[in-house]
Amino acid sequence: MTAFIRSFLLATLLAAPAPAREACYGRSYTPEHLSANPAQQVADMRAVFHMPPKVDAVTLDIRVRFRDDPREFFAYLACWDEGEAMSCVSDDCEAGGLISRLGQDGRLRLSTPGLRADPVEGIARDDGSCDKPGRRDIADRVPGGQTTFLLNARDSRECDWKAPW
Repeated sequence: MTAFIRSFLLATLLAAPAPAREACYGRSYTPEHLSANPAQQVADMRAVFHMPPKVDAVTLDIRVRFRDDPREFFAYLACWDEGEAMSCVSDDCEAGGLISRLGQDGRLRLSTPGLRADPVEGIARDDGSCDKPGRRDIADRVPGGQTTFLLNARDSRECDWKAPW
């Protein structure tokens, strides 16, 4: 395992109570923030890094709620060390990816040109096709833009959900 991943998770584990080898981040955007940023579609986001024991791999499980949809959506990504940051990609039908960085202020910065998320409720009837009903992009509605989410360390219970599959 690389030194970056170890220091990333150690800083996270010290920032908030979390079970060993996991780190939770999140942010709920206020109505004022969403009003000032009309292109932003995400109203609430939670992200948890998982590092299974005895495995040099990190996964990132993201849950989002959009401003115009009460359902919960998810994206599941594999991550690897890029030195100053971690690159994370979804292997699900080219759903996109992101770059994650842990700031000196303890906040997690997730930057993406596009990452599609699926409704949690529909995964049980997933037929394996890439044309999934309800799939949405978490990136802001700005053509060719880069969206950055700043998430704060959270109590691990806020990321204690069951995998939808």
